[in-house]
Amino acid sequence: MAFKELMIVFIFGIFTSIKGGDDVTSMEDLSYAISQNGAKLNELKTQLETGLNEIIKLTQNNRKFMKTIRREIDADNRVLMDCACERKKYRSNVYHIQSDAGKYMLSFTEAKALCESKGHRLATPDQLQAAYDLGLQVCKYGWVSDGTVQIPMQMPRKSCWNNRGITTLTKLKADAFCAKD
Repeated sequence: MAFKELMIVFIFGIFTSIKGGDDVTSMEDLSYAISQNGAKLNELKTQLETGLNEIIKLTQNNRKFMKTIRREIDADNRVLMDCACERKKYRSNVYHIQSDAGKYMLSFTEAKALCESKGHRLATPDQLQAAYDLGLQVCKYGWVSDGTVQIPMQMPRKSCWNNRGITTLTKLKADAFCAKD
């Protein structure tokens, strides 16, 4: 019989056995019921102590389990933070740059030369896609190595052609997307 069921049976048995099932109305009635049911009370006491010990044991085991879970969550969080840092690091391998003369002033050849002057080269479409997949978003368009002008947008914005994804534009002048590797 389960602990909860034993408690209900015991309490019901004690209080209904007094004077043939009458309600307990005084301390004398309660004392009488206790004296008549001493063996049941001792059995219940043992069962209560056993149940309490089981609850304590379960609580201790639960605490140990929760500590283990917390350690695993902390380890996962460290991995996620490392991952976020890695994503940012790789995303930053591709960057947008404009000429000193201003925005959208470069031909394809000039964009290539600007990246090379920084010790880098024009990003390939695959490099721009990889950076985009890692979260790169720039509301500016620029040349990539295949001679196209592209703009990487994670979220649509009216001021950025209201597109999501990497959009290829037809432009004669643009900025540049350079790659560090």
